[in-house]
Amino acid sequence: MTSILQTILGIGFLIFIHELGHYICARLAGIRVEVFSLGFGTRLFGFRRGDTEYRLSLVPLGGYVRVAGEDPANEGPRTDDSLQSKSVIARLCFFSGGVVMNLLFAFVAFPLVFRSGIDFDAPVVGQVIEGGPAWMADLRPGDRIVEVNSKPMYSFQNMRVEIALAGDNEVTLGVKRGDEIFSRTVRPTYNAERGWYAIGISGSIDPAAPSLNITPDSPASRAGMETGDLLLAIGGREVDSKSVGEILGTLAPEQKKATVDVSRDGKRLTFEVVPTAIESGDYRIGVYRLSRQVIGIRNPDSHIHHLELGDHIATIDGEPFTEDRFKQIADGTGNLRLEVLRADSEKLVVLEHDLTPVRRKQFIEDIGLGTDSREIAVTPLPGSPALAAGMKDGDQILRVNGKGTATWDDLRKAVHDCQGQELALDILRNREPVKISLLPTRSTLNLGFIPILKPLREQYKVDTFGGALSAGMVCSIDLIKQLYVTIKKLFTGEVDAKNLGGIITIARVSYDFAESGWTRFLYFLALLSLNLAFINVLPIPVLDGGHILFLAIEGIKGSPVSPRVFTYSQVAGLVFVIALIVFVTYNDILRLL
Repeated sequence: MTSILQTILGIGFLIFIHELGHYICARLAGIRVEVFSLGFGTRLFGFRRGDTEYRLSLVPLGGYVRVAGEDPANEGPRTDDSLQSKSVIARLCFFSGGVVMNLLFAFVAFPLVFRSGIDFDAPVVGQVIEGGPAWMADLRPGDRIVEVNSKPMYSFQNMRVEIALAGDNEVTLGVKRGDEIFSRTVRPTYNAERGWYAIGISGSIDPAAPSLNITPDSPASRAGMETGDLLLAIGGREVDSKSVGEILGTLAPEQKKATVDVSRDGKRLTFEVVPTAIESGDYRIGVYRLSRQVIGIRNPDSHIHHLELGDHIATIDGEPFTEDRFKQIADGTGNLRLEVLRADSEKLVVLEHDLTPVRRKQFIEDIGLGTDSREIAVTPLPGSPALAAGMKDGDQILRVNGKGTATWDDLRKAVHDCQGQELALDILRNREPVKISLLPTRSTLNLGFIPILKPLREQYKVDTFGGALSAGMVCSIDLIKQLYVTIKKLFTGEVDAKNLGGIITIARVSYDFAESGWTRFLYFLALLSLNLAFINVLPIPVLDGGHILFLAIEGIKGSPVSPRVFTYSQVAGLVFVIALIVFVTYNDILRLL
């Protein structure tokens, strides 16, 4: 409840200081303020001092200022202290007051945050997508990105935004690997799923043992495990944040018990968990998709590898391809024999390599593998219906119940539509047709705990107040530049409009930051304040920027725009703003689904 209240008051505070800016500028310009309200809606109580009524209203999200002569379409008598009787400069001061106040808040808040210290997701590479720009540039997990185009990076989010706004232009990364510092040049590619340009990396996960969230009255809770325990091992296999998902995925649904080692108050405890099979989610047959298509070749001139982009590796030394078998190439010696299916050939192409151990290791590092939308090659999971039915590594699923499955989504839909009924699968195995039947299941192994994975975070802190002022100013200017470039790239299509968020997203993110401590919450408010200032200064009627645009026109032509033009433009601006609110709210709802 404290975080929820903090979120509401924080957002309301930003709107309030925006209106306070208008109030102060109105006073400085000699404009009569009729109402200054803290909050919106029904008046709760207030008092009058001079010509101004100060009131507290029902909805505590911000406030508003109403000044005399605010509507130029009103043809009533004008007094010397009304807005429309003032000079262009005085009115400009009034309409820009809110934007200036929001900027001032950010300029003050950022230095306070940086002087106190704030945790950010570290700009450290977690995973690298094979075949992507980062992989081609030989970036590796654990690399620290210290610069993007000579600009220092203090967070993974900041780095990602800088890369996204570069579009398809090359960016130069300053990379630290151990004690070595070097640069890499990469060209981002468009990520249609995300709606922005990226280089194919994810942030690093905190390597510490994942903490556990224990479900009440579950196998884990009955075994004596507690929420907050740190997971150390499952079935005798040591786990960490990177391997926990893989190890949990290898547990068979029919497994009778599992030993789980945890750390509690510095002590290592072992529990025997008796899992239960539960029916949840959708039907499945228990396979995962193989990544056996060559999607990237790095350092093509460093050694002869004979593979070509688009090749499908069918066998390794006569055995069907699996991802584990491909990694084991590095452990072998002497001749390496691959059979691949090449796009321009209907037959398997045999590739022979006589590689030293060093070159074998280099070989698997320089070949990037991914899935191909033209085929569904799979490996059955332990204890799955697919394995029980006789499916083998590398089997290619062609049809389900006589219906073609050209894509992974086709297979998922076919399994879903069966609703637990038996499926007949046509499979291609070693270039030979095979038929199998299996019964999909919704049964999953329930241990009763959820590992909580956290991003790797580091504190960014400036030791001197002068340094904090400088860092805060640089941060504010960079964010304003990013907002400008973002708006520009929304129109060019380089940033997808689906990334825009509305009040639901703002409230959700505000709550997350409020939960993370006062420095992160203050940082977010400063960031949101800059966004509010930037949006308000856009030349859209009904916003402050629209009024400033009309003042510029008046300054050039020597007279204000006609009341008719002003009224129609306000209506058009209001329709645009409402449509934008509806659109971003729709985006917010899609993110929640």
